[in-house]
Amino acid sequence: MAKKFIFDPRDLQCAKWMFGLIKTLNPVQKEPSFEAWAHEIRLMRTVDGRTYQEIATVFMFANKDSFWCSNILSPKTLRRQFDRLVIQMKHSQSQTNRLKDAVTRTYENFQRKFNHHRP
Repeated sequence: MAKKFIFDPRDLQCAKWMFGLIKTLNPVQKEPSFEAWAHEIRLMRTVDGRTYQEIATVFMFANKDSFWCSNILSPKTLRRQFDRLVIQMKHSQSQTNRLKDAVTRTYENFQRKFNHHRP
């Protein structure tokens, strides 16, 4: 007897969207059971309390990251690693913001010195 998966049509859309991103990384990726993927997305929403936006944001981060893009290849692994990915995503954003702040301060210092020494 085949396993019965429970999901919303939007969960299925999300599953197909995720697979589309994975296909951009590996065009010959084997098509998954979209029903199983949609079921896992429903669990992220109903059990874990994630929104579609949170799921999409974290998946896109994983999909663009050089390490995670080859490790998060399904909603099931996304669900299992979700908290770790959120922490890493926030850490990356924090590093980026610190770098932007440092560059801005350096530029402002340069501008002050340049304008101060101008004839």
